Amino acid sequence: KGIENIMALRGDPPQDVSDFDPTIGDFVYGRDLVDFIKREFGEYFCIGVAVYPEGHIESSSIEEDMEYTKQKIDAGADFAVTQMFFDNRYFYQFIERAQKYGIRIPVLPGILPLTDVNKVKEFASICRTTIPTKIEEEMLRFENNPEDMKKVGLDFTIRQCRDLIKNGFKRLHFFTLNKSGVITKVLEAIK
Repeated sequence: KGIENIMALRGDPPQDVSDFDPTIGDFVYGRDLVDFIKREFGEYFCIGVAVYPEGHIESSSIEEDMEYTKQKIDAGADFAVTQMFFDNRYFYQFIERAQKYGIRIPVLPGILPLTDVNKVKEFASICRTTIPTKIEEEMLRFENNPEDMKKVGLDFTIRQCRDLIKNGFKRLHFFTLNKSGVITKVLEAIK
């Protein structure tokens, strides 16, 4: 059988390249890769794409981002996984926009457990993701106590997941960053 699922991503620009030009190459946008897979392999693969509750960093507006999102879906995506988000309102607003654009594929919320607010802030800054001020301030109170910071962050992540599940989103995608123990704690708490 082999591979049956593909997560079709354009990918992020290399961090050490200041003059990155996504127009050089075969797949300028994620939709181009989705289109290629569909043309070459038909319905053989189940194709996932990335979507952005707060808008893609390269989009000039939420509306422009939704246009690109719709193009990826129309090219043949079967499901989507969101960029990480820490305020569920952004996710719910994205789902409302997607419905208005006629997007009917499953959208999985992308969850990055908060364990170190400083590392997450750095990561969030390159992908247009907002960390709620309240949780950031609460975690920063424990800047010199990593275990307590991690506990506060995990408690937040557990509440975030419970809210999503309560609102009908029973399938979650976790960005593990090779920290399976953290994910295990979250899963045990939400089951």
